[in-house]
Amino acid sequence: MNRDLAALKLPSSERLVTPIKKNTPCLAVFSADGLFYRAVVTNDKPNKNGKYRVYYTDFGNSEDVLDVDLYKMPSKFAGIAPQGEKAQLAYVRTPRPKTPASLELKDELNYYLFET
Repeated sequence: MNRDLAALKLPSSERLVTPIKKNTPCLAVFSADGLFYRAVVTNDKPNKNGKYRVYYTDFGNSEDVLDVDLYKMPSKFAGIAPQGEKAQLAYVRTPRPKTPASLELKDELNYYLFET
């Protein structure tokens, strides 16, 4: 499925039509790589920057996306169950935000999760 999504080219006519409703399944262009990923719109009005919040169903992350980067979900991808599973670490307490400890933790997690 990921290879199919990566190769996908959709015409502008396949964009979601505004106003976009909450819980609308879609394909969203992910800001980090410019590729399509399956998502669900999680708000019904754009924020002050004109972006809608989407939840990427196969990965579990969220981001704000412009309406021009939201497309109708093709039927071939709609019937596939979400590939992401919600999980939580038990007995883990994180440092308070914006403290030296939290900034160090953020750097370490980024290194181990994304650079190794």
